[in-house]
Amino acid sequence: MFPYYEGMGRVYSDKELEELKSKEENDIIEEKELSLEECKNVIEKHNIKFIEEDLKVLDLKLLSDNTKQFDKLLNKYPIMKEYIANKNMHFGAESFANKSTVAAFRNGLDYKNLSIHLSKNKYSSYDSFIKMEQNEVYIFHSMPCADNMLSVYSITHEFGHFIENKFIDEYNKEHMAEFMNMKTRALNAKTISQSKKIFKDWEKKISNEVADQIYDIAKSKNKDFKFKENLSEYGKINSMELFAETFANMECGKPNELGEAMREFLKRKGIV
Repeated sequence: MFPYYEGMGRVYSDKELEELKSKEENDIIEEKELSLEECKNVIEKHNIKFIEEDLKVLDLKLLSDNTKQFDKLLNKYPIMKEYIANKNMHFGAESFANKSTVAAFRNGLDYKNLSIHLSKNKYSSYDSFIKMEQNEVYIFHSMPCADNMLSVYSITHEFGHFIENKFIDEYNKEHMAEFMNMKTRALNAKTISQSKKIFKDWEKKISNEVADQIYDIAKSKNKDFKFKENLSEYGKINSMELFAETFANMECGKPNELGEAMREFLKRKGIV
């Protein structure tokens, strides 16, 4: 600290202040490792069911880091804590049929049953997990991420899905007749795959509108904004993955132009 005299130049730019703030927020990951019981207590205080039998097989350091990150994000976005209040939400782990899956966010047709699950296989070894995430960032399959945030990149990505789920839920309530029509068609479909497609197409339509808003913000800040150069390969799969990847980039220490656009988008939506 030192005296300030009117007319002096700024010590830090807005971007530097954001980087310092991000570093301060990310320091929580480097704090002491939590025990399994402490992890359970942290999660359950948010009225989320901690599936202990599944989670206890994970590497404890990875579970500790991800528990602290999930807790940090819920505290940072209190509107999401409110959103959980009337939901049935689970935090667990599973052996995914798709072996490449690292983590997954799920919701039901009624948007009341939510869950975030980590891969029992991927989260079994801290060192292997970090190497995997380093490679994902290196080949730009994942967005840029600070080294000390690699252990929590995937759960941060899933939290992005969680936030977008809230937008979709709100859209459904504002367009109830259309939503109920879609739901009826999905429930009456001849096959489960047809039902899932109707449901996913509905979510995709809403997600595309959200993605367009984020893109417009980035373009307004830089008319020469290069979309493909800022979005990871995984984010190019669809607009929902775009949202989750961009959110993870914003939160994990190395936000690019899309990450900064996401920050502005969430401010406009009243999420932060």
